Amino acid sequence: MLLFALAWPPIYSTFVHPRLHQNLDHGFVSTDELKNLLDARRYTIDIPVELDGHFLTFDAIVDGKVTQGGGSSVIGGSKIVLLLRRDQESRKLEYCWLGKNSVSRGILDDPIAGAGSSTERTDGPVNPGDWLLRGGRTSVQVFPAKEPAEFELRLAFSDP
Repeated sequence: MLLFALAWPPIYSTFVHPRLHQNLDHGFVSTDELKNLLDARRYTIDIPVELDGHFLTFDAIVDGKVTQGGGSSVIGGSKIVLLLRRDQESRKLEYCWLGKNSVSRGILDDPIAGAGSSTERTDGPVNPGDWLLRGGRTSVQVFPAKEPAEFELRLAFSDP
């Protein structure tokens, strides 16, 4: 028992702890955060060259009122991967942008939490201005979905 008590601390600190705990700086997402996003929708966004330095954000629309939230500046001509997950219990949206040189993450209030009927855009490529989530009190228009819905989440750009 004494041998175990003397040998275990150096073994743990040298071999076990580094494998269990990765020291990541603020620019990376932790393993636990990535696990929470495993059931997330995955979108790719091509950023036009002329929008270099602009801010890519979410526009949450509830009954015609637009609230902007979350996002980060982008590099023109790059491609961003967006992971988005709805947590219906907490009525929050978790997101993570994976850009060329950056990672941004955050939590938003779910704009379609009050909807009786809702739909999510399928995974794949999206453009700024496209909707990701739509909802309505009784029904929701899915295709062609040109008109704003009662509840909606869209991607948008704002000037730097």
